[in-house]
Amino acid sequence: MKKMILPMLLIVTAVTSCGRRERAPEEYINADGLVVFTSTTEDPSKLTPLITETTTAPPIKRLSYSFTGTKMDIMLDDKVVKTLQLSYSEAEPPEDSDVVIRDFNLDGYYDIFIYYSGHTENRGEYYTYDPEKENFTEDKALNEVGRLLEAGPDNTMIEKYTLGYIDRTVEYNWEGGKLKAFRKTEEYADSYDPEKKHKDVYSYDKNGDPVLESSN
Repeated sequence: MKKMILPMLLIVTAVTSCGRRERAPEEYINADGLVVFTSTTEDPSKLTPLITETTTAPPIKRLSYSFTGTKMDIMLDDKVVKTLQLSYSEAEPPEDSDVVIRDFNLDGYYDIFIYYSGHTENRGEYYTYDPEKENFTEDKALNEVGRLLEAGPDNTMIEKYTLGYIDRTVEYNWEGGKLKAFRKTEEYADSYDPEKKHKDVYSYDKNGDPVLESSN
């Protein structure tokens, strides 16, 4: 049995959920690293921090996983919380390089992405951590994309893959708990001159359809 252990599950202790509505700047202020919502705009120095010397932080759980043939056990503090049957063969079982541990939904907890066998077009499945259930569940929003995403600037998520001769990049924002594409970039070689590269940039209309903005 092959086992992989990560030191902690919790990344940060005060992260705004991606599903919450946007708030105006006057609705919140920062105090010692906490986001304190208020109906006034008082001086932050007048606020009393919520954390005291006697406050006990929630225990940090250790995330680990192991493979047995084509199955994967996900464990918290060495206790199996979920067993997955992966799309691999006994001849070519999954390896550590087939699993990516990262905070994909930006809620402060580690999540799991598992490549499909062969890593074709960076496709795979997402399982995000539910702190109330203390378990991992399939994430509908992330799995609608179905490819490995990287964190970009300003809490954006970036998808990169090659489709035939086209290198494609799609950028997403989290909106209302869903991923909404706002820019797509395609780069490819000229049909007659392979040394010449072309770049097409698209935006997305209200229906989610790409609209060509520039091409060179």
